[in-house]
Amino acid sequence: MFGQIQTTSANINRGYLSRKEKDGTLIHLEWPPQSPDLSPIEQIWDYVKSKMDTTERSSKEVMWQKIQKEWNKIPKKVLRKYILSLKSRCAACLNAKGYHTKY
Repeated sequence: MFGQIQTTSANINRGYLSRKEKDGTLIHLEWPPQSPDLSPIEQIWDYVKSKMDTTERSSKEVMWQKIQKEWNKIPKKVLRKYILSLKSRCAACLNAKGYHTKY
């Protein structure tokens, strides 16, 4: 039963997206099967991690506070850099047929 519900739900979603594409509300993008390279959030997390002081041990709560502090300090130019690189990352991923890229 569960598998049937998933299949029906997926078909409903595909139908909805197809209708939106036909009426011009949505543009369908091909999404390669191996596409973590496309997500700017991966680079942003790497940036945050590079700014973290992980030399001292701390509780989960303290670590979470440190992460939030660094996250809130991310300069807009860093965010802009990763977001603006999305077009070239998409092209690189498509050229690599979904496999890893330099990103």
